[in-house]
Amino acid sequence: MSTSFNHERSTASEVALDLQREGWAVVVEPSPKDLPLGLQNFHPDLVARRGDENLIIEVKGVQAIRRNPALKDQIDQMSAAVDQLPNWSFRLMWLGEEAENTPLATALDRAEKAVRISSISVDAGLLLVWAAVESVLTRAVTQEDASFKDRQRPLVGPRLLENAFDLDLFDSETYLTLSRALKTRSRIAHGGESKELTSDLVEWLAEWVRRFSIPSSG
Repeated sequence: MSTSFNHERSTASEVALDLQREGWAVVVEPSPKDLPLGLQNFHPDLVARRGDENLIIEVKGVQAIRRNPALKDQIDQMSAAVDQLPNWSFRLMWLGEEAENTPLATALDRAEKAVRISSISVDAGLLLVWAAVESVLTRAVTQEDASFKDRQRPLVGPRLLENAFDLDLFDSETYLTLSRALKTRSRIAHGGESKELTSDLVEWLAEWVRRFSIPSSG
């Protein structure tokens, strides 16, 4: 479950980057205040605006729908609500299933891509590299303790860091650095700003992903 969830989040981050390069203003994981009236009870993955054009974007994996068919009804309701609003469009991206060996290679690729993108947008680079961080951590945590695979909710954010630290996957200094990076990532993902953010953090996280993944890949 956590692999599929991370796949959705990573893809949403990459879609956000592509839209930003095309001149769209994008909010990842928008809060109700980021949504127009009529949509504030929904939880889309992305909101994008460019001039008079407005997009609501949802990224969903096939596995998620198979596990919870009610999600399809929620998506249909969201689409119908968007259709009622002038100058708003709904886009749904369906994701196929990822092979078990794919996430590590994908995470490493995203980490490298994040460094390149950070020269254009540091915010976008952080969103993408953090998706890579969560991918490799989820993989490592489930390898250390198979019981995490059976959890009803995926390990993400602070809970993922706490469990990884409890399993001695990194030291306390790294835990503090990752926690600060997560707080910055969350602020940016919800439309906030972080004036202290520089490409140095993105580069550090990308290098950490690479080094952390080396023992796991063997």
